[in-house]
Amino acid sequence: MVNAGAMSGSGNLMDFLDEPFPDVGTYEDFHTIDWLREKSRDTDRHRKITSKSKESIWEFIKSLLDAWSGWVVMLLIGLLAGTVTQRQGPGSTLCTAVFPRHG
Repeated sequence: MVNAGAMSGSGNLMDFLDEPFPDVGTYEDFHTIDWLREKSRDTDRHRKITSKSKESIWEFIKSLLDAWSGWVVMLLIGLLAGTVTQRQGPGSTLCTAVFPRHG
């Protein structure tokens, strides 16, 4: 029998999950979002990304991905919704053929 902790190094999965993610603000339960603080953090994050984008091609690509990430998510959601809708058409036709309405 092998100790799982020895294989993955020191620490526990729950210890990893308890640590906050870097550059991500956390709030206590039942506290409202501080929009000014969030805007300030986002501005600082954007400045850091913009300044690093001049260092290398990889940093420039990462800055482009950051700038377009919202639009990419919207595109993927639209494609997924269209795919699901397109797939439902034949399924509903089959159900109507197999289970005709009585009435």
